[in-house]
Amino acid sequence: MKLIVDSGSTKTDWIAIDDNGDKLFETQTLGLNPQVLTEHVLEERIINNYDLYQVRKKVSEIYFYGAGCGTKPPKELLLKVFNPIFINAKINIKEDTYACLLYTSPSPRDSWASR
Repeated sequence: MKLIVDSGSTKTDWIAIDDNGDKLFETQTLGLNPQVLTEHVLEERIINNYDLYQVRKKVSEIYFYGAGCGTKPPKELLLKVFNPIFINAKINIKEDTYACLLYTSPSPRDSWASR
């Protein structure tokens, strides 16, 4: 199971997908901006979400796109929070603007170069 996460300071949207790319569920937590929140608050916001807590050991990959994640210290803080919760997950953390770029750019199969 993979989690695709779009996080701001106010709210965080989580989508779980299976290995075929089919959506399993969507959920939401309060924002997870590591620039303004402590480790304890970040952890509480995740583990207090029933859906996430129930699947935490089944998650194999997390793609987290978040506000405040543009430098190394905030990324390290999130890894410190995520690793003990999602113990089987490979975690990829990027600034939230990467999600815009990634999901609005044409895929290689849709590009003119591949035609």
